[in-house]
This record gives sequence, structure tokens and C-alpha cells, in this order.
Amino acid sequence: MSHYTTAVKNASTWRRKLFIGFFIGPALLLILIYAYWPIISTVNYSFHSWNGISKEMTWVGFSNYSKLFTADPYFFNSLKNNLLIIIVSLLIQLPLSFFTAYIIYKLRSKWGEISKVIFYIPCILNMVMIGLLWRFLYDYQYGTINTFLRSIHLSGWTRVWLTDPKTAIGSILIVVVWVYFGYHCLIHSAGLSSMPTEILESAEIEGAKGRVLISQIIIPMLSEVLRVSLIISLVGSFQFFDLIWIITGGGPFHRTDVLATYMYNQAFQAREFGYGGAIAVIILICALAATIIQNLWQRENAKGGGAGEI
Repeated sequence: MSHYTTAVKNASTWRRKLFIGFFIGPALLLILIYAYWPIISTVNYSFHSWNGISKEMTWVGFSNYSKLFTADPYFFNSLKNNLLIIIVSLLIQLPLSFFTAYIIYKLRSKWGEISKVIFYIPCILNMVMIGLLWRFLYDYQYGTINTFLRSIHLSGWTRVWLTDPKTAIGSILIVVVWVYFGYHCLIHSAGLSSMPTEILESAEIEGAKGRVLISQIIIPMLSEVLRVSLIISLVGSFQFFDLIWIITGGGPFHRTDVLATYMYNQAFQAREFGYGGAIAVIILICALAATIIQNLWQRENAKGGGAGEI
């Protein structure tokens, strides 16, 4: 009787596993085909010289990577621009979106809810549309910015914003902050709305106000929300392509190139798919490294009684 019971349980377990596998299998197959296989193929291309058309690829080993780090100044400029985006996101975009969300949370009015919708609009617009919009705003002759400066008699401040090497990357950074400001503001607003009001009221009764309330009560309580926002910002900073490509195409003279636009330029315009593949691998490594470092930092803070505890 016990053998029969064991057999029935085993059969039931296998049926359950087959049932789960029946639903999970197709999704895993799609992920393998459209996510992991392209990564494996790109790594393979990075060790070859290939123009993307011929059937034959020439094995070059680590030559593409060696060229990147020893003989290509445009690669380091692209990497520097990616780091600038990260710095601006961490020091301007995220703090600004958090304090805006906090002000909306404190006001608790319908206008605050309306403002969140307005802030989020750029995130749902097509990036091509946004790029064309900002190209018009920055246009030297007819653009809104220069027209406004001329109207207030500050013609000396007008610039060819997107083609001047001194102002091009700064102009791009302004667009980056504007586009995703509302996205992070919405994340922070959701976190603030989910906080227990009893804890905040108790803290205020005890005298915690302003900077003390935010730094010692609210931020620790929102540590997981802020962590998600930080990871999205870090990983997203290495994935910028369409917006920059539409606004400047990486110019002038590669001054506004980021790793993604430079990779596209090398692979699909210069027909150096092996070299472009090496840049793509570097992008992947940078994104993974940023995520791992942030996770380790968060874990250490939690162990030390930092952001993970209240």
C-alpha cells in the first residue's frame, strides 16, 4: 500500500511539474531566442572582423577590445558622456524628482495629482517626437530658446546649441533630465503614498521636521523604492540611443556620442560589426557592474543599520 501511495505521489508531482513547464516553457524559449542568444552572438562577433554582409568572419581575438582601449579616443569620449548622464541623473534628476514628489505629497491636493500626470507626459511620448521637438527648441534661427533670448535683448547669449562643441553635451543632458524626471517622480510619489501615516505623525509630534524628517525617517522607509529608482537610472544611462541619435546623431565630431550611438555608428554605418559587437559587450558589462555595485552597497548599508532600517 505504501509503494502504491508513493507512486501516486510521484505521478502527481510529475504532472504538476509538466503542467508548470507547459506554461513556463514557451516564455523561457522566447527569452532564450530573443534575449540570451543575441548576447551570445554579439560576444562571438566581438572576437571577429566582419562587415555584416559576407558569410566569412575573420578571427581577431581580443584585437577589437585592444583597439577600443588603446587607439580609439572616441570610445573614451562616449564612455565619458555615459558617466556624465549617470552623474546628472544621480545628483540632479533623482533628488529633484524626490523633492518634487515630497512637495506634492505634503500638499495633498488635486493640483498635485494633475501635476504628476503633466510631469509623466514626456515618458509616454515617442522618443522621435521628443527629439524633433528639442531640435526645434534649440534651432539657432527659429528655435524657441534663441527667439526668447532675442526678445529680452540677450542676443549675445544665443548659440548654435547642438553644433557647438561647448554646449552640445550640456543641451543633451537638459533633455535627459526633462524626459525621465516625471517617471522617477511618479515612482517616488507611489512610495510616499504607501508610507504609514502613523509613523510620520509620531515623528512630527516628537519634533522631527524638515531635513531631519526626510533624512532619518522618510528616506530609510523608502529605501527599497529609492533603490529601484536608482537601478533604473543607472542601467538606463547605458541604454540611451534613440533620443541622442535623433537630436544630434552623436555630433558634432562625436562630442555627444554615448556608447550605444557609437556602437551603432561603428556597426551599421562603418560596417565594422565585430568592433561594434565589442562596444556592445562593454555596454553590457558596465550595466551589470553598475547594478552589482549598487546591490552590494545596499546590502552593506542594510547590514550596518543604514538605509535598510528605520
